[in-house]
Amino acid sequence: MKSNELSIDVNSDLSNENFVFDPNAGLSLRERIRDLADIFIRRPFYKLVYGTKCKALPYKVELMLPERGLSLLERRKWLNNYCPLKNSRILVIGCGAASDFAHLLRFNPKEIVGIDLLNYSKCWGKIKNHVAFKGLSTKLSFHQADASALDKLELGVFDVIISDAVFEHCRDLKSVLKNCYSLLKSKGVMYSGYGQFWYCWGGDHFSGRDCIEHGYNHLLLKPSEYLEYFNKYVRDLAYEVDEGGGGGLFVPLDLFSKLSHKEYIELFPQVGFQVKGLIMEFSANAVKALKSKELQEQLLKKFPDFILDDFILKSHIVVLEKDV
Repeated sequence: MKSNELSIDVNSDLSNENFVFDPNAGLSLRERIRDLADIFIRRPFYKLVYGTKCKALPYKVELMLPERGLSLLERRKWLNNYCPLKNSRILVIGCGAASDFAHLLRFNPKEIVGIDLLNYSKCWGKIKNHVAFKGLSTKLSFHQADASALDKLELGVFDVIISDAVFEHCRDLKSVLKNCYSLLKSKGVMYSGYGQFWYCWGGDHFSGRDCIEHGYNHLLLKPSEYLEYFNKYVRDLAYEVDEGGGGGLFVPLDLFSKLSHKEYIELFPQVGFQVKGLIMEFSANAVKALKSKELQEQLLKKFPDFILDDFILKSHIVVLEKDV
């Protein structure tokens, strides 16, 4: 894709100069009330209202939620139910600035290894300084590396692998999964939260940033029209890294798996993983946009094998177990 691409050197440090590691992330009174409301009010309500959405899917879904239906801390607690994180060796793929490591450190794992394709050295250094200053027992290290080319001899094997917002950007996800499989101990567990799905609203992390009706531009526009749309609304590097959802970076590099929600689930057993837990989220923006009958007809005409839900379902939160 040729465009007014943002110039990115993957080796340059993308750390935000104002980054401050918050060891109490997720523990404010407001966030705790929010999580309690989710547990005791929203989730039972969601099961009642949205449970029927799961019945048409070709796989078992533990819970159907609107987007952002689980806080990051609640996701870690959910993972901990399947595999205790205390004293475990954890690999975090696509850790970014690693601001969310505060949640993991509370479980007192033995070691956390963070990797990312991009460089956030200053942020990583601040987190390592915090761990050293507090005298925490968790060993912590970071590596700039490609998830599909991790060396088992160099990194060793892990009890748990974690990734958030990574799988949707892997052009060869099967190779990444195979590598993750080899890095896990026998019966080791991998957690992943991924989405938006390519066929959902904003599946390119870019379409729809001008108006909600354009959230499927990546699927419906001709390549030249889409390029014009991208060039019109892409912004500077600082915005795209910190606020824009990364679309301005991912689109020029075509960093998308472009899989449907069904294809993700079908891929896991091909590698040797067993799906132990699955939560699905749907997009509120997709629901709003698809009130347009014209937009529904355009999508279903272009993708005749799909049903309307395929354009509404947004993301998976999944726990996988190495099946040996």
